[in-house]
Order: sequence, then C-alpha cells, then structure tokens
Amino acid sequence: MAYSSQDGVGLARYRTHLRHRGAALLVACALAGAAFAAYKLVGSGDATAQPDAVGQAKQALDADRAKPPFRGELGGFTVVEHTATQRLCPPPYQPVYDLDKIKASGLYSPLFGTSPQAGACADGRITGLYSFGQPVLYRGYFFGKPQVALNAPAERIRLLTVAGRPAIAELAIPGVPTSTTQVTVIERLPDGTVPGMEVGVVTVSDSERAIALAEEIMMGSP
Repeated sequence: MAYSSQDGVGLARYRTHLRHRGAALLVACALAGAAFAAYKLVGSGDATAQPDAVGQAKQALDADRAKPPFRGELGGFTVVEHTATQRLCPPPYQPVYDLDKIKASGLYSPLFGTSPQAGACADGRITGLYSFGQPVLYRGYFFGKPQVALNAPAERIRLLTVAGRPAIAELAIPGVPTSTTQVTVIERLPDGTVPGMEVGVVTVSDSERAIALAEEIMMGSP
C-alpha cells in the first residue's frame, strides 16, 4: 500500500515520551550516579574525593542547563524543542501487539526483541516501532524535512555519518554520571511516494555504543 504525505508518524511520540520520562529522572539519576561513584571511592580507600562527587555532578548539570539550547538548521536537520505533534495518518492512532504484523511492517529488527511497542494508523499501517528499555530504541517512517527534538547547547550536538547515512547526536553531559546520549539516523529520505525512515537510540553509554546499536538495527531488518 502506498503512503502519501499525510501518512506516517515521525519521532514526535518517541521524543515526547523520552522528554517527559527523562526530564523527571535526569537530576535524580545524575546525582545517584555520582553518589554511587563516591561510594566506590570510599570502598577503595580514596575518601578525599567522596564529599565532592555529588556536588561536582550537580555543578556540571547546572552549568549545562545555564547554556541556551541550540535551535535551527544544522546539516540536513532542523533542531527544535518539540517535533510536530500532529499525527500524519488517519486517526485514531492505535497500538499493535501482533509480532507477526510488526515483523511484516518493514521496521522490525531482532534488536527490538519479542515484545516491542508499535503504533499504527486507523487502517492498520504500522508507522513507528519502540523499545523503552535500556537502551531506548526507535524506528519509524516520516515525511518532510527531518526534525529532531534536542535539549542541548551547540557544543553537545554533533553531526555524524552512520553506515553512510546522515545522523545527529546529542552527547551526554560531561561530568554527569548516567547522562544519556541520543543518536538519530536518517536511514532513508522520503521521495514523495515512499516515506522516509529514521532510527533513534538513547543510551547511557557513549555515542560509539549508540552508533553501533543504530547500525545493528538497520542491518538486522528481515
């Protein structure tokens, strides 16, 4: 079945979920990570660094938040606060749980496992596939110019090439344990009749790990 410019769902739901879920946990996770690092230092006998570990992580987080987030054009991407929330397919948007249908959607990769979350248009076409674990994974269709919702100053945003495809990354905050890295790859651009396809990975690891996972998703399609 052909797609039109009114079909498909991009990263809006994925990033909205991440922002609501992640914003509430970022400070707690960062400070908890620093506290755990401090605990390890005490256990190793290095007590001198322990009192400063949590404070240093908080200072790094506060310093990053004080910088204005980047907005605008970067490479082939438009960096925005929130991607468009309209659903570009016939409502109502509905979940899909049938693994056979998910595997037949053209989005599935074994990396998503046996119980991924999928969303479809009212006519049953699956437009987005998600896995909300650690790491967080996404693969979905889109139309139009790629938009990416990032919340980082320019110094933490990088243009990348992943498996020969354009990508953009929001790097983790230096000095903040458990700060996440987000990598978005444009696997395929839309051509007017065929939707584009994009892959997203969010991980506590560095960008190399996120890139490797994105490559595995793209290579592991049935």
